[in-house]
Amino acid sequence: MLALKLRQIAIESYVNSDSSGAVADVLDVPSDLSSVAAVYTEVATNELSTTATGYEADEYLVAEDQTRLRNEQRDVEATLRALLPDRVAAEAAVARDEALLQGARGDVRTALAVDTKKDAAIDAAAEDKLANQKIPVSASSLDPVPTPTATPSSGPSGYVNPLRGVAALYPERIDQGVDYAGYGPIYALGDGTVLSTVNGGWPGGTYITYRLSGGPAAGLVVYAAEDIEPLVQVGESVTPNTVLGTVYEGPDGIETGWADNGTGDTMARDASQFYGWNSTAFGANFSELLVSLGAPGGVPQNHPFTGVVPSDWPTW
Repeated sequence: MLALKLRQIAIESYVNSDSSGAVADVLDVPSDLSSVAAVYTEVATNELSTTATGYEADEYLVAEDQTRLRNEQRDVEATLRALLPDRVAAEAAVARDEALLQGARGDVRTALAVDTKKDAAIDAAAEDKLANQKIPVSASSLDPVPTPTATPSSGPSGYVNPLRGVAALYPERIDQGVDYAGYGPIYALGDGTVLSTVNGGWPGGTYITYRLSGGPAAGLVVYAAEDIEPLVQVGESVTPNTVLGTVYEGPDGIETGWADNGTGDTMARDASQFYGWNSTAFGANFSELLVSLGAPGGVPQNHPFTGVVPSDWPTW
């Protein structure tokens, strides 16, 4: 009880006095306890001072932490603001990539569809070519020999429509030659010899040429190019029943006309008649030949046609 009383006296002394230790001046302390009270007062004063100092130190540390956290928050906000354009750009890039991916998926589907039609057309052309070949049969065979497909009737020139087997045939522009869309077998229009089948300068890489050996255009060279799968070889002899290749539904369609040789040049280009889209005299001449054989003519882009054919060139 005495210790508790003295502790209370010390606290009251610290609170109510100037901490000088003059306890007796502030509190009514029994004289026999004055010295003891002074000791407790000093102890209490020291403890309270230490506590106050610790509190102030803690308060300072808290203030420091708050300042540091505010600075870190500002740094984070500044970083986020700096990263915002990159985020916007990244989202835009993702959107573009997604659009490209969707386009690529569409291209793949289109390519697969084209390949499917191309394969079907190749099979049909191969079957047609096989049907036009004589199949030897042994004398002991009981099956009749298949009758080869007859050569379609020729036009006044003696040539035959080379586009007669192309399904969904659609005429397009007259340029160096004549452009068409469709799919199926394309034939030689007369007897001749194959000079070439490929040329990297043409879309699709196909450039079939053959030199005619008969008819009004004997000695001249015909080309069939672009979206065609070749079925002949260089040096092969061809007739109007020969399937030169299979037209497939590709991105470029086909073009056929007069070639200057088997290296990839056309008569229209070598005569400086063609400059990118125009209808040339050589293209118009070949279109007239096809019309005379029953094929649809090409679509003129200009009239009169650019240039003229030589005076000794066959007409139809």
